Amino acid sequence: MPSRIVRAVLSIALAVAVVCAAGIALKAAVRPPKLEYQMATLPNGLTVVMEEDHSTPIVHAQLW
Repeated sequence: MPSRIVRAVLSIALAVAVVCAAGIALKAAVRPPKLEYQMATLPNGLTVVMEEDHSTPIVHAQLW
């Protein structure tokens, strides 16, 4: 039984060593890209915020 635990611990240690040796680093914080948007006010006072994203052919609208 103890040999299974030792093998499991060694396997985990080896996996951690391989990840570190490969240079795969986890970033502590990732900042999203800054959004480019336009704001307009319609004659009836409604404020409209527009942001275009051409990365996918999808249309999405939200009315609040």
